[in-house]
Amino acid sequence: ARLIAGGDQTDLDALFQLLTQTLEEAPPRCRFFGGFRFGQGTKRNGAWEPFGQYYFVLPRFEIVKHGRKTHLALNAYKNELPIFMPKAKAIAEALERQKDDVNLTTAWPAPFKRTDFPARPRWFKNVNSALKAVEKGVCEKIVLARQSLFEFPSRVYPLAILQKLKSTNPRCYHFCFPVLACNFFS
Repeated sequence: ARLIAGGDQTDLDALFQLLTQTLEEAPPRCRFFGGFRFGQGTKRNGAWEPFGQYYFVLPRFEIVKHGRKTHLALNAYKNELPIFMPKAKAIAEALERQKDDVNLTTAWPAPFKRTDFPARPRWFKNVNSALKAVEKGVCEKIVLARQSLFEFPSRVYPLAILQKLKSTNPRCYHFCFPVLACNFFS
């Protein structure tokens, strides 16, 4: 696995050079997941603090789907295979044993609370301000972001969230990986 993450200053040329060099040296079909934060000069929300200005992960293991087949992929160099192949086999066996343990369609309880940041009135003001700025030619494009915090009565499985997102937006790339013990990025 490879993590490339950055703090407050971003030298984009150096970053892209590092990402490109890493992929050129990596086994075929490896790819980074991640991206940049919006609002480079704005204060980060606590939940996003671990991501810094940018956060890219080349995972050691991936579950990938090609057509109708699903595979466990190990991203490793040939000299690393003796180290990681036993772990890959153990993961594959565990996934096979547990594939029916969690029904992802029922692992998504209804939330009992939703809080939006900004709240609806402020969000509409932001949208209207953005539309006026575009109409006046101040800018060509604005990306507005809104955080929604959902509280659930019981545990929600990250893969259930991923499955729900995939059914809602089937033409997007979908990924999910742990960042901290209880934070997942998807």
